[in-house]
Parts: sequence; C-alpha cells; structure tokens
Amino acid sequence: MIINLLRFLDEPDFVTCHLSVQVPESNGNGFVTNGFAQRMAAQAADAAAARVAGHGYVSAALCLRFKEEMLRELTLLIPGARVNLVPP
Repeated sequence: MIINLLRFLDEPDFVTCHLSVQVPESNGNGFVTNGFAQRMAAQAADAAAARVAGHGYVSAALCLRFKEEMLRELTLLIPGARVNLVPP
C-alpha cells in the first residue's frame, strides 16, 4: 500500500509512505474477507491521516506517526492486524 500525504506549509508538499498492511484470515470475531479488510484499511488510513495532519512532522516522522495511528485504528477494527513501513 502506498499512501500519499499532502502537507501545506509555505507550499504544498507530498510525502509518500510505503506500508505493508496484514490482516488475519480469521480472528475471534470470525472470518475476515478481502473486501472487509480493504474497507477497514481505508477507514483506518483516513482516520490516521486526519490525526497527523497539520502537526508539522518532517517526512520520516510523518510516515512513522501515520503508521502508528493507522495501526491503532486498524487493530480496533480488525484485531490481529499489522501495519509496517517498508522501504520504497
């Protein structure tokens, strides 16, 4: 998964974060379908972007903070999920 975050300081700046999102095939809540996993990953990414926006992080710190927030959101939606930064 590649996430592009847009920062507005003096001029717009794109920050690209390369992430690996992994979800279990099943957990205590039952089976996790691909469609459900995709929707929940998108929802978690939106919530994470809203949390880190406007804090003035530099690129590397922005991606790390985004990953942490996305993991927090996604594990609430799909217990056992993992989110990792991967090299581009």
